[in-house]
Amino acid sequence: MENPNIPHNEVERLEALYRYKLLDTLPEKTYNDIIDIAAHVCNVPISLISLVDNNRCWFKAKRGLDRDEAPRQIAYAAHAINSPSTVMVIEDAFADERFRNSPFVLQDTPTRFYAGIPLVTPDGYAIGTLCVIDNVPRKLDSRQINTLQILAKQIVNQFELRLKMQEVQELNDKLKESYQDLESFSYSVAHDLRSPLKNIDGFLSLLNEEYGSQFDELGKELLQNIQLAYTDMSGVIDSLWKLSTIGSQDLKITTTNLTGICNNTLAANNILDKYEINVQTGMQVPGDADLLKIAIENLVCNAIKYSRPKQNPSISIGQLRQDDQTIFYVKDNGIGFDEAGAKAIFKPFQRLHSAPEFEGMGIGLSIVHKVIEQHGGRIWAESTPNKGATFYFTLEPTLNTI
Repeated sequence: MENPNIPHNEVERLEALYRYKLLDTLPEKTYNDIIDIAAHVCNVPISLISLVDNNRCWFKAKRGLDRDEAPRQIAYAAHAINSPSTVMVIEDAFADERFRNSPFVLQDTPTRFYAGIPLVTPDGYAIGTLCVIDNVPRKLDSRQINTLQILAKQIVNQFELRLKMQEVQELNDKLKESYQDLESFSYSVAHDLRSPLKNIDGFLSLLNEEYGSQFDELGKELLQNIQLAYTDMSGVIDSLWKLSTIGSQDLKITTTNLTGICNNTLAANNILDKYEINVQTGMQVPGDADLLKIAIENLVCNAIKYSRPKQNPSISIGQLRQDDQTIFYVKDNGIGFDEAGAKAIFKPFQRLHSAPEFEGMGIGLSIVHKVIEQHGGRIWAESTPNKGATFYFTLEPTLNTI
């Protein structure tokens, strides 16, 4: 038997094969279906997807054959990959000098017919074959050969798709790891700062009780500024803690009354006689009541804060149906923002307005985004400067209601 040549680009060819991470993987229906079609079209009992490794020919899919691989030096596919653009057809191995002494020809059930279509990667490397085999001599017509070539291209397309999915999964894993690291860091910062911050609060209280009466007006003002700074920092730490823990919580799905949350938040801010308020009744949704309360409170408080400078501030909260989906909204007639910043506002510490104008640290909407994401929904904003803003969100929790 004539030994197969080693391709001149063998090193690169093997690298192309290995990047797909296919060798020694479990059978997959997609490839089994393709070889079934190949066998049916060519009316043969055996069909294979062969991948030519360094010293073996391994079968990713097989039909009509028991073994999983064959030595490369006697495999037909090892010959076929040397001519990537050619269909290798052996009509009768007994009559072919290259293969008449092959172990496959001399075995009890000899391989008499072989046709192999090279599997060629997008960068031009033949890494294996789609082949059909029979124990008797035969010929293939042009229609059969054309079908095999089409199937071979589909196999490579599946290889590429599989590779892209692996790359996406690896990227998702890295992003998830980075996200978890960020959550851990935020939690650690919030946890480690709580104790010294409580000490500062205690010292401030003690200082005010023991020596407050001895301070002049400037001293009292400085003490008040320190207390305000403590309150701001405490708020930041609480927000960081919420942001770091929301993603790790298991959702406890119940029927949540969004209308009630909105009305309670509006009432707690003492604005009912100062704002024009319109809250739709009957807004109920399955979700985690505690997390949704945090999200809705942030959205409503933002609407209150940014519409406060208007002469006739108004807030409208409700739901609508669009494309068979329920969309909730919180709308105000406040100062609004340029829509170029609409995506940035959901990132931590991103503010579209200066701190002296409006209080806050730019974490609230990040928390809202995370809660909505936890519920399988999405959130987006529409706004025009000085004409208000509307925040839309959907909720699609996948867990069963308890």
